Amino acid sequence: EQALKMTNLLDNHDVPRFLFDFPDVRRLRAALVYALTFDGIPCIYYGTEQDFDGGPDPSNREDMWHSGFKTDGATFRHMQALIRLRKALTPLRRGDVTWRWASPRNGQESDAGLMAFERAAGDERVLVVINSHAERAARSTFEGTTMQTGFPGGTVLVDRLNGDETFTVSADGTLDLTTDPLTGRVLVPQ
Repeated sequence: EQALKMTNLLDNHDVPRFLFDFPDVRRLRAALVYALTFDGIPCIYYGTEQDFDGGPDPSNREDMWHSGFKTDGATFRHMQALIRLRKALTPLRRGDVTWRWASPRNGQESDAGLMAFERAAGDERVLVVINSHAERAARSTFEGTTMQTGFPGGTVLVDRLNGDETFTVSADGTLDLTTDPLTGRVLVPQ
């Protein structure tokens, strides 16, 4: 229960903006998948949705009023989609977390950069998969081991974050999928 009360921050008014330290907006969007789907309360610093990239204080306190506050930018739309999913899927707000994959590898291995966790609340279950590798797709298998899920074999999962791509859980409850560099998936039963 304590974990549900933690606040998740990517940046704030006391530190440089995320994009100052990590200037790839794809990395920011992958981090937002984590912040908006994991345990705790997501706290998004104003301007993150506008791709603000200011450095140390006071440069990290950009003027929002003169930004034009675009609502058609990719990061803004990505955050909207994540917020909609968080509202629609109870496990993303209150679900228990079970880690399904956390690769310590960051080179050319098949699963380099991949992490996955399930959130479950009552009968609802959501699988979140994030690839933090900047250059290559990551697969949920390594040296003959494939990611175990909490879903029964034959369950068809749909990626609600990126459209309608579907994946079928194997008879033994495992799921072999590939995720593009610096992207995430939010998978729910179809």
